[in-house]
Amino acid sequence: MTQAGGPAAINGFLYQILNHLAWLKNVHIGEVIAENGKSEDAFMVLEPRNGGDARLENGMTYVVEQYKVRSNRTWAVKSIIEGVLPDLRKSIPNFTGAKCAYIFVTDGRQGDAVQYKKFREFLDYLQNCTLPSDIDHQPLVIFGNDFPKTRKELFDYIVAQTRTGSVTSQQESEDLKVLELLQNFQMKFEYSVEDRIQEVESFLRQFVPNLGDEVDIRYRLVGQLMEMLSNGEVRLDSLAVDAILREAGLNPDRIRRLVILNEVMVPLVNEEVERMKYIPAKDVRRSPIWPEDKSVLVISGDSGNGKTWQLIKTILGLREINKLSIIVRQAGTAEQTLFRASRLVWQAGLGETSEKSLESLALHYKDMRPGGFVDWLTIGIDDVRDAKTAEDYINQPWKRWGMRLVVTVPKSVVRSLKEEMPAHVHFHEASKFSVEEIDTFLKAYGKNWTDLPADLQKILRVPILAGIYADLEYGNFQSAPNTEYEIFERFWGRMQSKASSGDPGVLLALAGRVIDEQTYPLSRYQWNQVGLTDDVLARLDTVGWLQCHSDGDVYFSHDRLLNWAAAKKIGHLLKVHQWNWGHISKFLEQCALPRWGESKRLDYLPMDVVWLLLADDRNLIGLKSLLEFFERSQAFGSYAADLYKYLLPTLGYRVVPLLMIRLEKIVAQEQEEYLAKLISEAMSI
Repeated sequence: MTQAGGPAAINGFLYQILNHLAWLKNVHIGEVIAENGKSEDAFMVLEPRNGGDARLENGMTYVVEQYKVRSNRTWAVKSIIEGVLPDLRKSIPNFTGAKCAYIFVTDGRQGDAVQYKKFREFLDYLQNCTLPSDIDHQPLVIFGNDFPKTRKELFDYIVAQTRTGSVTSQQESEDLKVLELLQNFQMKFEYSVEDRIQEVESFLRQFVPNLGDEVDIRYRLVGQLMEMLSNGEVRLDSLAVDAILREAGLNPDRIRRLVILNEVMVPLVNEEVERMKYIPAKDVRRSPIWPEDKSVLVISGDSGNGKTWQLIKTILGLREINKLSIIVRQAGTAEQTLFRASRLVWQAGLGETSEKSLESLALHYKDMRPGGFVDWLTIGIDDVRDAKTAEDYINQPWKRWGMRLVVTVPKSVVRSLKEEMPAHVHFHEASKFSVEEIDTFLKAYGKNWTDLPADLQKILRVPILAGIYADLEYGNFQSAPNTEYEIFERFWGRMQSKASSGDPGVLLALAGRVIDEQTYPLSRYQWNQVGLTDDVLARLDTVGWLQCHSDGDVYFSHDRLLNWAAAKKIGHLLKVHQWNWGHISKFLEQCALPRWGESKRLDYLPMDVVWLLLADDRNLIGLKSLLEFFERSQAFGSYAADLYKYLLPTLGYRVVPLLMIRLEKIVAQEQEEYLAKLISEAMSI
């Protein structure tokens, strides 16, 4: 310590201690040591013998701070040159290559504004000087008669003032060191004792169990440092800093985990992305546009259009720019799902064992990182199927929490959401592939979209169909599937060829649970109810039909595959006479009926069932009655318009015999001419 006894010395000593204490949480220390984990490469030196009051070193950083007390008084430029720079000069190391900073910190005020403006201009000028000889003789007339008159004279004056008896270097070397000092010199004024106390206690507050305990902890830390510094220089590596904090009753691992939180969450997010079958090489789309002033992004679209992949791409894109982002699956209420999101960050990310709501997590993070609180966390939630739950997510105070939300919903849900939505919500629709996107996708498999037949070009604009189609084996375009139903049937056949004999039955049993409105996804303790084992799951996961969450919940890889398995199940129920045509008709009508603000998992089922049953001519009579039932139902459009314009034509040539039977009956009865016209148009599409 440089000051002698008395009140000034006590005040100065306290100021230095508080600055040392603040360094335990300073970004230079907190992040550098945390990033080094248990490495001893980074360390602090307090009251170093060779200049400055505190120093931080690691392989890439060299920071020195010099503290001076001058309460309610000002610092003249000359006082800094003669009273501050000499001590900082002694701290300049012999090595080069590290990022250096020499910082003067005081509770005093800046002196004459004009002088400081010119002095800072002089320091800025030196940034462009490689050698002392580069400094010119530009006049400087603002420092008074007793001060150097040119830039070169001022530099030489500083060299002379900072040279002490302990400096033995040659003049040329000395000039270079002073140039380095001035090029990296910073000044911080009006950093009072009270400011440092508030800064330290704010830092400590997040680690103490009760409000107010931070004051006692600060006193303990001050006492520890005073005792340690009584013998002069103290060197503290990360382990020593940990020991100081622990002795005061704190947990230093918490701040370390906060610094590396994003890094810790990466493998957890990767695991979830892998379970969701995301393949970056196959993703040819750009991330959705998400305006910065919108805290919620709602991605909507028809089933199979790639909503999930758009969500994943958004989350991974944020991670690439070091934004903390996670994915949690929708299960239960919005409150339950968000609580799991908080648990993922709080427990898995920060290593805590207690529970925190998102509200509490946000307050905790704000205390620890007030400067980085804006958009500090983005939560991705996939497959929210009803408007009420979606609204519960959207209406959370995301801006107050400093968080953002990206959520996927079916198109039927987003229509009701858009009626009354807050201004902080942005909507993005995941539509079919553009021509450019599907062409890029297929080129990765050695195919060109323009070479495909027109019917195939059309159906492959749906991303899920393009993905399955690209994985199927076929000799040429003539043997390739021509409808989406053929693609799913080929995909089912590939599963049968690569799986064991009982595996398709597991898929039928799982689909049957959805038909019977039993719990879905299938929880781990219910596996035996459908004959599922770890081996069966591994096989069905490999062939792309099932996925499993980390908690053991099993579900179809896509709802479109669920619909296909459910259609297979209904065909089986009809074959074994457990269901009749009347039962099938009513069930498929319920699947097709629109529900405002809610998405149904089995909305593709009616046409899937019809296509599969058309494979057996013995079903034609039953299918004719089913078709007549569809015509009378409002579920398929007014006067069956949607049925014949948009649904039945998708079945391809397989549906023609059924349409001919229906047309012959209408013509024979000489009635319902509008239906005859619709059927004729359907066969011509």
